[in-house]
Amino acid sequence: MQTSIDTPQSTAAWLLAIRGHGHVALGEHEMIHLIAHNVDLFPVPRSPAHCRCVILWENQVLPVLDLATLVGGGRYGTSDRSLAGTSRLMAVLAFSARPGAEATRVAVLLDAVPERCMVAETAACDRAEELGAWAAWSVSGFRHQKYGAVPILNLPKLFASPLMDIH
Repeated sequence: MQTSIDTPQSTAAWLLAIRGHGHVALGEHEMIHLIAHNVDLFPVPRSPAHCRCVILWENQVLPVLDLATLVGGGRYGTSDRSLAGTSRLMAVLAFSARPGAEATRVAVLLDAVPERCMVAETAACDRAEELGAWAAWSVSGFRHQKYGAVPILNLPKLFASPLMDIH
């Protein structure tokens, strides 16, 4: 589904629904695949609550992140027992920490199929209080006509956090 705030100064983005925490946005090229079919999830003993399992995707082991748990509450039921062997809707994200660096790939649990939208520069909102729990991991945000303030995640910053030391 695509929503539009299309102007000459607009940029494409993906809206991801995160259980209990509304929507977050990513740059158009940061979401590289949607997993909407049965996939084996493998529990990782003694892993952090927000990253209990991994998947095999294109011959790579990817951590499966529960962003709702990371920002507090809204858990998807990510205990070792509840995730192992079940399928979930996930997005595979890719980003580079710096230009020319190899891309890091992760899977993120979703609450709904992502929506593509156009974000106008005039819709910007940067105030931390508007972005809520996501402010620390956002590059900025924008006001969406349906969802209100939507943070734009800064993936390199999010995954540089000590909380994300999952490799």
